Amino acid sequence: MPRRRRIEPKILAEIRQKSLLGWSGPIIQKHLQTLHANGEIEQPSPALRTIQTIMSEYALPDPSEPWTLKDADPEDAEVILPELAHMALTTQGSRAQFSRAEAEWILKIRQLAPDLHSLDVLDYAHAYVWCEQKGVGAEVLDLTLAFKTWRSHEGAGAFLDVMGEDAALQALDHIPMPHGATRYVIQEMARRRGLVDEEYKPTEALLKRTRRRGKK
Repeated sequence: MPRRRRIEPKILAEIRQKSLLGWSGPIIQKHLQTLHANGEIEQPSPALRTIQTIMSEYALPDPSEPWTLKDADPEDAEVILPELAHMALTTQGSRAQFSRAEAEWILKIRQLAPDLHSLDVLDYAHAYVWCEQKGVGAEVLDLTLAFKTWRSHEGAGAFLDVMGEDAALQALDHIPMPHGATRYVIQEMARRRGLVDEEYKPTEALLKRTRRRGKK
């Protein structure tokens, strides 16, 4: 998934999650503009065409058949149906169906990570299916689950120690990494670069970079 320029990992995560929820490119762009204006992301929003390109790259190339209740045992349905209800409510019905492949991964992820938010479970399921269909190794996803990077900066730091910052950045660029699993990773990466302090608040170095970019 080549990039013409490096896009801030948090921007990629936002595009990834919002497109998964059925948001359109223009709405995502407005959302990113608001985040930038509020200082929540460093870079300005990418152009609409760039956002739409990223959305198409993250889309599943060959979605499987829709999951229906008749496809599942009652025990499995008891896990999947609450996730389906949460997604449908969150998206106001714009997404009210899982693929069979997504449903299979939702079962696995929910068992491995019972504390994950429902949308993050879907995020993981989509990412694993994407890796399968693209023929991309999913080891980085396995590591985020192993270190439970959505729980703490400590887990995120351990993930970076094992993965290495360069490999982590490459994964963020080229794999639709789950939003919840990368939040602390991105913050810890910024701390190690001196862009946020020990309390993960912006340092003067980051503020100067943000001001310079704002003047362009």
